[in-house]
Amino acid sequence: MKLYFIRHGESEANTLMVFSNYSDSPYGLTENGRRQAESAAEKIRGVRFTEFHSSPVPRALQTADILKTLAGLPEYTVDERLTEYDVGEFEGKSDQASWDSNDVLWRDWFFRGMHGRSHPGGESLTDIVGRFREWLESVTARYNGSDVNILAVSHGGVLNAALPFALDNITGEFSFNHPIHNASLVIAETTPEGIRCTVWNDEKII
Repeated sequence: MKLYFIRHGESEANTLMVFSNYSDSPYGLTENGRRQAESAAEKIRGVRFTEFHSSPVPRALQTADILKTLAGLPEYTVDERLTEYDVGEFEGKSDQASWDSNDVLWRDWFFRGMHGRSHPGGESLTDIVGRFREWLESVTARYNGSDVNILAVSHGGVLNAALPFALDNITGEFSFNHPIHNASLVIAETTPEGIRCTVWNDEKII
């Protein structure tokens, strides 16, 4: 089984540097983000997907719609477990101090092993990994050992946070130092030993 993950295209929240991670986010894709999603559709054109999933956040849904139309994909399923990570009281903020605090939180997660830390009222790394793993295990249980392709549209935060705990050859340090770009592709493949990443940020992993 192959798992394809695509981060949504550039959003208005990205350009404004605002934390907007809730499902009712008012920010959609920018024109550049739409073009990025169109380019992402070309990357997967011709791949036959058995299932297609998307985060419920508008920028992810808009990306999924573009992929579905241009790449001729099946109807997607909206899954809350793929939504962006909850930043709690930081939601809606855009000041530098908040982003600096967010950077400290990620360093605590990946370099200091403080997986239970979170922004006030937000999700910890343990929370994020738990719900993502639940989604992943539900998919792998349905198709264990089968030659199928699964596509999920999600977010940079949740993918960078959770994939090091799902993919055998990706570490937290690697993920921290290689943030997933807008509309870029991550591909992983199940093996008898586990799940191995073969493509990260559109680049092959050796």
